[in-house]
Amino acid sequence: MERQGLNKKAEKGNKMKLLIQDWKDGLIDGVEVQMINEVRPTGDYFDWRPSDIVTKFATNEISGGLVEGRFKPIEYDEVEYHIDAEVFYFVSGEGVMLFCDLREGEAVPESYVMLRVKAGMQISVSPGKAHFVPISTNRSEPVKAAVVSPKMEALMVPLKERAEA
Repeated sequence: MERQGLNKKAEKGNKMKLLIQDWKDGLIDGVEVQMINEVRPTGDYFDWRPSDIVTKFATNEISGGLVEGRFKPIEYDEVEYHIDAEVFYFVSGEGVMLFCDLREGEAVPESYVMLRVKAGMQISVSPGKAHFVPISTNRSEPVKAAVVSPKMEALMVPLKERAEA
C-alpha cells in the first residue's frame, strides 16, 4: 500500500497512556473480530478453520500481503486509514494495534484503543477506520498477519499526542 499524508508527527513530550485491551464485542466501532478456533477435519492431511466474518469490499480487485510487526516500545505517533475495507488474519505471535476514530481529518483521542492481537484472530476494519500496524509484545517473536484488501493508498494522520501502552 502506498503511504500518503502529512509527515508531521506527535510533538515530543505530548503523550497519552493507554491500557492494552482484550477484544470484546462493541469495543471498537467499525471493527469486527473473531477468534478462529473451531477446527473442521476435512481430509486425511488438513483441517479447515472457518470464519463467520464476511467483509464487503467496494471493488472486486483484491490484493494481499504479509505484515510482520517486530518488538519495540508500544507507542504510536500516527495512524492510517483507507477508502475501502481491510482484513487481517493473525497467524503467529502476539502484539498490539492502535485503533481510533477520525473527526474532520484528525484522530479523536477519546476513541483510542490499544487492542491485543494474537494468532488465530481475524480482524475486519471498515473503510475510514484509523489504525496502525501491530507491534510485537515479545522480543524474540514477531507478530505476523496475512492482510487482504484492494490495492489502495494508506492515508496517514499524525497524532497530536503520542499514544503509549
